[in-house]
Amino acid sequence: MSEFQLFAVAGKPVLHSISPQVHNAGFASLGISAAYIRLSAGSGSEAIATARQMGISGLSVTAPFKEEVFGLCKALDPNARATGAVNTVLIGRRVLSGFNTDVDGVRLALEQNGVRISKKRAVVIGAGGAARAAAFALRKAGASVTIANRTRHKAEKLAREFGCASCGLEKKELSAALSDAGILVSTVSTHKRLVPASMLRKGMAILDAHYARKTALMSDANRKGCKVLGPQEWLLCQGLAAFKLFSGRKAPEAAMRKAVDSAFAARSRKLGGSIALVGMMGSGKSTTAGEIARISGMRAVETDAMVERKQGMSIGEIFRKHGEAYFRRLEREAIAEACSLKRCVISCGGGAVLDRQNVAMLRRSCVVAWLWATPEESLRRIRGDGTRPLYNVKNRLQLARRVMRARLPLYAQASDLTVQAGGRKPSEIAEGIMDEISHGR
Repeated sequence: MSEFQLFAVAGKPVLHSISPQVHNAGFASLGISAAYIRLSAGSGSEAIATARQMGISGLSVTAPFKEEVFGLCKALDPNARATGAVNTVLIGRRVLSGFNTDVDGVRLALEQNGVRISKKRAVVIGAGGAARAAAFALRKAGASVTIANRTRHKAEKLAREFGCASCGLEKKELSAALSDAGILVSTVSTHKRLVPASMLRKGMAILDAHYARKTALMSDANRKGCKVLGPQEWLLCQGLAAFKLFSGRKAPEAAMRKAVDSAFAARSRKLGGSIALVGMMGSGKSTTAGEIARISGMRAVETDAMVERKQGMSIGEIFRKHGEAYFRRLEREAIAEACSLKRCVISCGGGAVLDRQNVAMLRRSCVVAWLWATPEESLRRIRGDGTRPLYNVKNRLQLARRVMRARLPLYAQASDLTVQAGGRKPSEIAEGIMDEISHGR
């Protein structure tokens, strides 16, 4: 059996991303022992540092980190070098290698849907990392491009780099730019109307990169009879290229396309319910659950405490008197009870993910957040605590590392979101999780 590999998409926010469903479907289709998770981070450098801690082999990078991560990579592919932005990183022992698969994603999304790019006029809305990729891809394929952005100097700067025209988003300017355009690519992260419906024409190709929520642009374009390419097209096409970089194998397009369609249909269904926190002992689950409850008004429940109350003894005593199998049965009952509650924050024991039934219950009813902390950090936090049944041994660090290696795939497969817990206050972690859920709705 091949060694397990971990991959992730990093951004802020990132809970809305459907890349995990897409890449995990690809891995499953090819029988690859790997998992792909969402990594919430405060910056690109934090994302890279956390990825190295976790042993992540490859990272997809989304807004707003693409340009920052570009500066952290020592090796760059031509597309990344040309755009000054990276959306895919291979993490070597010493060197970060950066790629920009967004460029190929834009071109393929249009061409595979019968849109000719060469000699067409195109308008790109936005001036960030995705806009850079779109502008470069369209120019490279032979289109005349106008960059339209609310902040004019950013549009002008990007236009100079790629030999494009530029304009603001004022009605008169934007109308002139779109009057003879055959392609409109929107790269901005908003569902609000930036382009008046009156400027859209039947047959115009519209590609929208924003998929956290349905946008006004997509609704207007459908009503006006435009050739509408949903955000899933760009997502899939850039993802196919990234998958090949991660795995070294041709991406299974049919399986990944099916996953895209299913993920779009199912998105946001859990975001108004409960939250479950998983992770190693000492990762801060109980205190973070308390902070989430404080700021959200939700109820905090701890499955270990539920078991202790029911049995009238500590977890350590249960392990000593009845063994681990007995405890795991009680834990499963506690998780089932917790999952039946409405709008609560569930702090799970470190080994809860060992039971597939637990994972299924949690994933069905909760947003599952994995609090990541290194074994060293976890042990530092529980230093002097003799009640932890698994760590009452002489070489605790060696055991903690072994337990983490064994459970890493289980935490990855159980979680909807991964958060760096090391060196951060529980209140900061809690606010980050709630921000992710708020943006994901």
